[in-house]
Amino acid sequence: MNIKGFTIIELVMVIAILGIIGFALIRPNWGIFSSNITLKSQAEKIKNDIYNARQKAMSQEKLVKIVFNNDSGLYSWVVENSSTNSWVNMPNPPPLSDGIKIVTTTLANNDLIFDKSGRPYENSHSDPPSLSNDVPLGAVKSITIVDNTGTQKNIIIYPNTGYVETN
Repeated sequence: MNIKGFTIIELVMVIAILGIIGFALIRPNWGIFSSNITLKSQAEKIKNDIYNARQKAMSQEKLVKIVFNNDSGLYSWVVENSSTNSWVNMPNPPPLSDGIKIVTTTLANNDLIFDKSGRPYENSHSDPPSLSNDVPLGAVKSITIVDNTGTQKNIIIYPNTGYVETN
C-alpha cells in the first residue's frame, strides 16, 4: 500500500520557511512601527500634562502656565505666586523620548495659561502673572511634535473649555 502525503518534517520545514520570509518582510518596517508607537505615547503624555495643568489651576485657584520651547523641544510649568506676583517654577515633566521634540505651536509666545476656572489663554507677555494682557483662546491651537523619521503628531487645544486631544 502506497499512501501519498506530507510528513511532519516537511510540514515543519514549510512553516519555518514561511516564518523566515514573513520576518524578512516585516523587519524593515519595524523601526517605523516602534517609532510611531513612541510618538503616539509622547503626544498622549503632553496631552495629559496639559490636562493636569488645567486641573491644577482649578483646584489651587491659581494661574498655571505651560511654556513650550521650540529650540530645545521641551516644555515646563510655572504656577502663579500671588503673594509675590511672580511665576514659580514647578518640577519639569520628564524630557520627551530620544528623537522626539516639539517643533511648532500656534500659541502666542509658545505659552498656554489656564485661569482659575480652567479657561485657556495665550500669553502675550512674561511677567507678572495677570490675565489683563492675555487673550483667551479664540481658535483651536495646536502643538506639533515630530520624531526622527519626520512623522508628526498634533496636540489640539480647544478654546473656552481647554479640552485637549491628539490627532
